[in-house]
Amino acid sequence: GLQTKVSSARPRWFRKGTPVTDVRTQNAIVNALIGDVKGLTKDEVARRRNNYGKFVTEDQIDNAYVKHDVIKIIGDYKDELNIHPNQSGRYSPEDLKRVKDVLRLMIVASNKCGKLEMNNGRIVPVKSLRPARGDIVDTTTRTPAASTPAAKKRTAEQCALNAMKVTPTPKRIHGALKLDDIRCTNDEGFINLLQVKELASLELLFDLYNTNARLYEDANEAIEKTKEQMKELNVNLPNTFECSNLASMSSQHLNNSNRNIQNAIQDAVECLHGFFTPKEGTQLYKWVADSHAYTSGCAVQTPNNFEQGTYNKHQTSMTLEAAWILRHIIYTHHLPIRKALMLWAEFHVLILRKPLNPEWFVAERTLWYHIHRLS
Repeated sequence: GLQTKVSSARPRWFRKGTPVTDVRTQNAIVNALIGDVKGLTKDEVARRRNNYGKFVTEDQIDNAYVKHDVIKIIGDYKDELNIHPNQSGRYSPEDLKRVKDVLRLMIVASNKCGKLEMNNGRIVPVKSLRPARGDIVDTTTRTPAASTPAAKKRTAEQCALNAMKVTPTPKRIHGALKLDDIRCTNDEGFINLLQVKELASLELLFDLYNTNARLYEDANEAIEKTKEQMKELNVNLPNTFECSNLASMSSQHLNNSNRNIQNAIQDAVECLHGFFTPKEGTQLYKWVADSHAYTSGCAVQTPNNFEQGTYNKHQTSMTLEAAWILRHIIYTHHLPIRKALMLWAEFHVLILRKPLNPEWFVAERTLWYHIHRLS
């Protein structure tokens, strides 16, 4: 008979338990993940075929595969995978992690690559150390057992030597440079201003280092020069990323990091809705410096609610404008005069973060007098 590929048999994933969706749909999802579908460009097919195995083991995967291909597939099958975006069109990190774990299990369970193991009571995919499965071969005529060379038993020493020959796994990209970690916006569309400074520092660091790396053969010299330039520009070094890691990053990692930084900046600019947005080509650290310059020394100022007394120049008197505002508040909200004056003093602390000047306390009789003046 014919010994077929194991991948053409019924996948292990569907044998027991309740399936995520029907078998045909799960196979369609796996085919999309490995690039075996129509309508893709050559670059997309090559990227999916080169990265679906790395996606299973999370080993040096191309970010474009995760951020573009996987997200697109999740969007195409969001109902089947039971994941839905929020009002801003984004998926929550918890739902994305859950669905990505399911997709990894689908790839392994359909016998495309890897194997399944139990880890802390959970089924997880891991990289298989066995040779890749072969093509379909005809086994109708078998070689006699006598002519087949006897398989040599491996000793413990040979097993240890083979284990030592395994190529070590390269380091992944630094966690601080993942888009989800450097993004300074939330799902509600608000900006974390403290994170903006960190993002500006990362942008300047990588921009200067990319320039200096072409000028200096030694990466450490390029890093030191970058630090000096950032100090001259009065920009602090990033808190979430160690500059020495730049020397060990490949060009692909540098490009991916720059792309994540620019995407995070674009997300922040979109949340500004056109108000005080950075000019095109302006780096974020300059925009932060400009915002500080525009608001330097500015704060909520105490309005001029008092004026010099008419009969006694050493005493202050409430202005008619302030009296009119208080009268409007009292009549609108049906407040007693005493309570209105108490709320005024308390809201002064709330807004200005400092107590009301004792000279600005107004007696009930004084306020009532001014109200009658306006009547």
